Amino acid sequence: MAYQPKSYRKFLAGTVTAAVVASAVTPVAAADKTFPDVENLDQETKEAIYALVDAGTITGYEDGTFKPFNDINRGQVAKMIVRHLGLELPEESAGVFADLSADSEFVLYAEALYNAGIISGTPQEDGTRTYGAGQPLTREQMAKILVNALDLVGTGEEVEVKDLNEAAADQREYIQTLAQLGLTSLPNGEFNPKDAVKRSQLALFLYRASQLEVEDISVSAVGAKKLEVKFNAPVDTNKAQITLKKGSINVNVSKVTFADDKKSAIVETTTKLTEGEYTVSVTGVTAEALTSSVTVQNERIQKIEFLSDVATISASDSTRATVAYKVYNQYEEDVTKSATSLVLTTTAADSVNTGYNAANGIITLDNGSTDYKVGDKVTISLLDAATGAFKSATVTVSAKAQTSDIEITGLYHADGKVLTADTAVGDVPSFKLVVDAKDQYGKTIVPSASDVVVTSSNPSVVDVNVAQFTTAQINGETKVVLPLVAPSTMRAGTATITIISKTTGDIAKFDVVVKAGVKADGITLQAPELVVADETVKVPFTVTDLEGNEITDETTLETSGKGVTFTTPTGISLDFVQNYLTGKAELQLSVASSVAPGKYTIIAQTANAKTTTLVVDVKEKAVPTVIVGLDSSVATSIVKGEQLVISEDKVLVQDQYGRTMGLDSLLGTTSGEYNLVLSEPTASGKVTIDTDTVSADNGALQVTGDVKGSTTLQLKLQKHNGTTFVDVPNSEFAFSSSVVEKADIVSYQIAEVGNIYDDAGTAYKRSLTVQGVLSNGSKVVVPSSWYTVSTNNSKLTYNAGQLDANGVVGGDNKDVTVKVDVIVDAHNAPVFLTKDVVVTKAAPQVSSTVVSNRVQNGAVTFTVSDVNAATFAVAFQDLFTFTDQYGESYSNDGATLTFTNLVNSDGDNTVISVSSGNGTTAADIDNAEAGDSFNVTIREFGYTNTIKVIVTP
Repeated sequence: MAYQPKSYRKFLAGTVTAAVVASAVTPVAAADKTFPDVENLDQETKEAIYALVDAGTITGYEDGTFKPFNDINRGQVAKMIVRHLGLELPEESAGVFADLSADSEFVLYAEALYNAGIISGTPQEDGTRTYGAGQPLTREQMAKILVNALDLVGTGEEVEVKDLNEAAADQREYIQTLAQLGLTSLPNGEFNPKDAVKRSQLALFLYRASQLEVEDISVSAVGAKKLEVKFNAPVDTNKAQITLKKGSINVNVSKVTFADDKKSAIVETTTKLTEGEYTVSVTGVTAEALTSSVTVQNERIQKIEFLSDVATISASDSTRATVAYKVYNQYEEDVTKSATSLVLTTTAADSVNTGYNAANGIITLDNGSTDYKVGDKVTISLLDAATGAFKSATVTVSAKAQTSDIEITGLYHADGKVLTADTAVGDVPSFKLVVDAKDQYGKTIVPSASDVVVTSSNPSVVDVNVAQFTTAQINGETKVVLPLVAPSTMRAGTATITIISKTTGDIAKFDVVVKAGVKADGITLQAPELVVADETVKVPFTVTDLEGNEITDETTLETSGKGVTFTTPTGISLDFVQNYLTGKAELQLSVASSVAPGKYTIIAQTANAKTTTLVVDVKEKAVPTVIVGLDSSVATSIVKGEQLVISEDKVLVQDQYGRTMGLDSLLGTTSGEYNLVLSEPTASGKVTIDTDTVSADNGALQVTGDVKGSTTLQLKLQKHNGTTFVDVPNSEFAFSSSVVEKADIVSYQIAEVGNIYDDAGTAYKRSLTVQGVLSNGSKVVVPSSWYTVSTNNSKLTYNAGQLDANGVVGGDNKDVTVKVDVIVDAHNAPVFLTKDVVVTKAAPQVSSTVVSNRVQNGAVTFTVSDVNAATFAVAFQDLFTFTDQYGESYSNDGATLTFTNLVNSDGDNTVISVSSGNGTTAADIDNAEAGDSFNVTIREFGYTNTIKVIVTP
């Protein structure tokens, strides 16, 4: 895709880390900082430099220049890429690069890139690796860093780079990717891989690479239940959400699978596609949804084929012979099992009866009471009358098929599980030996007890049963499999499975290894930075099993004989808690309020008897200690005669550890509770403190301005000692407050009103606020008693500080501009203010949305009882707070929910399903169990968001 500059595009950073920052590109004219040595560069390079400076990716020099033609070294580029991606720096150097000392300014940046897999350094003969921070960055090195950092994927098209062979062999693919994406202009067709990169060149490359964006999609039917969506550029598969409609009806999607190059996706539906137009919508990759439609035909039989020119005589009845066949639809998919209306005919004079079994794709030729003879010929044909698909063939009767050659190619489990001593006995048959068996004609055959013998060398580990040979779909192919048979009790060990052909004596062997069950072996614990009485804190930990694999499952970690046990002092506990959003357990340390300050030792022991100790330094219970300020929304100036109101939730308080804490649950009048007190240390006579104490939740302090001038007010904390309140030492916070009069106001203005919705009612109103501007530029709210308000349209009325439109807009629904006049009774003469406000009939729609912090990384947990409750739709809708363009919040009851990607975690017969109302405001789920999951797409007034729901116990 060729590069096309767009001033207002956004950086689309790569997927190396979840902390990737997407920074809005600022056009040159709006840049906060300019450089004299950049202004004369070409427009694209200048725009790239300023965009990256505004994004914090790159900086200039102390002398105010950028030095665009200076070489950039490898240390400097490490800083740039880390900043651009928002990568987290290691807390300390791990000594990855032998040539970077721990105090090097570049060491943590280089190691952050190494940890993210973006760079690898240069291996040395002594086994170390170096980075070369002071060496100039070459163009070929830059290509690799950009491709890895931004996860760029080439288009695969042929692009000639004349000097590609001059690049190191392992760098060429990265250069090709830049060329395919149009990120390098290739003057004279050459990339110049060994040249040093200039600061301006790197800015331009990074800017172009970050601007690649998806602009359109196409869709086509590729299966009876499959649509393929193609993108013109790679997409972020973690953000892309695909929905499907037929006309106005939502179509349930069972699965979406993205291609490795992230430029296409297969959308699988729960039911077959039917004749009509389907529209795919993709959100999450561009500001607006991308849509494309395709017209689909009903599924039809396209082709019939016979799998052999031999009809095999039945082993049990010589009057019968069989031939296998397959039927395919227009997408080349096997639809044999559903093709039950075919017409079968034969031309053999001695075949008196024929039939076919669609379930296994077998035609049976019945010769009545006469045995078939080897060499007999029978002509057979199959016809699909609906489509005219036809196939005819002459087959030769042959002796019955028997297993001749056999090989065991592996052990298969549909979910990729590993067979261990922890595997439930009932789950063992889901582990299957994959068998490649051929008959004497070279055809795949399912062995039977009549032609093979199967044995296990150690049935107490696992066994097999010759009668259980069957077939299974593995990676889209039909394979012969033999399920394992479980012993009465699982244990670790090895069993050699042997299969012998009775016909040829061919032998196949395979060792089935049952690994030892998961058992905690090693453990490391890291003390939290701060442990406080009456609080719970997370403890970083790592537990590994006997093979060095990390154990993250809560159940295993807590199970006696498998996990970890803790010996803790009284009042201190350690518990594993499963985080269902991350899928990993967390270790929580809880300290009772009764635990005295001091150092305490905790002993952890794994099931394999390895121990470690954790020493925690418990601090006193957190208490409010100091007032550090007021919320920025509190204006401390007062118009004379008016009040300053300070509610307790606007007072910023910290505990003794410097952490912000709320006062709401601490205020009261009994022992251990607190007062918030307001005073004027030096009585000025300027103000009157109407309410000086707050000792209950949601209270407020009040001050009236009496006399023009300034004073100092002070807030402090008091604690009840069981008898009375005493001051909390050094908790005070002082602030200035000014009382102003009309004479102090130098000008007046009407605050921004915004569009007013003409709703023919009283639901939508707009506040009208008049502000006074003081000589220092600060503003005070003018009392409504100082001014009058009128409009030039009687249907836009003013009352109690609010404007209300009822019938302003005419039948044409066009916006109407109304003039609002305000006359202020100012100090020397009246001040006349005018404001044009727009009255509109534009229907409310979502302007902003606040999503509950319960939603983490696009997922949320609900318990089994919550999901299965009839009120689940309401509970899910409550995760979202919608505000329209008029600033009004409204109920989510009108939000529709669509369920997709339902996953039944345990494979039992209780299958999670949509009970009713999919795509409506009252959609509900049935049969949800712990571990199940599904996607919910919520839609409300043009807002769409898809959240994954994980079901917890």
